[in-house]
Amino acid sequence: MLRVFMRLYAARIYADLWSVFMQKVLAVDISADTVSAALLVSSLKGARLEATVQVPLQSEDGVEAAVSGCIEKLEASVDLSGAVCLAAVPAGQ
Repeated sequence: MLRVFMRLYAARIYADLWSVFMQKVLAVDISADTVSAALLVSSLKGARLEATVQVPLQSEDGVEAAVSGCIEKLEASVDLSGAVCLAAVPAGQ
């Protein structure tokens, strides 16, 4: 019985570690003239850059339209489900 418990406990620890290492990060950078997005996927083998997109920021469309367009372009090429999103915005905005 103790052996079964130890195996189940070890499997739970392994599953918890696996979920930490298997993570997606969606990084969005809003600069003065462009919006860039990148998807970084980490695993036990390391981190890799899945895809990047850069969209010019048009003053008549606004920042929201540029961010939406950038993410839509990225989503067309890779699966963004489950990704943690990080955003960088210029100071003063």
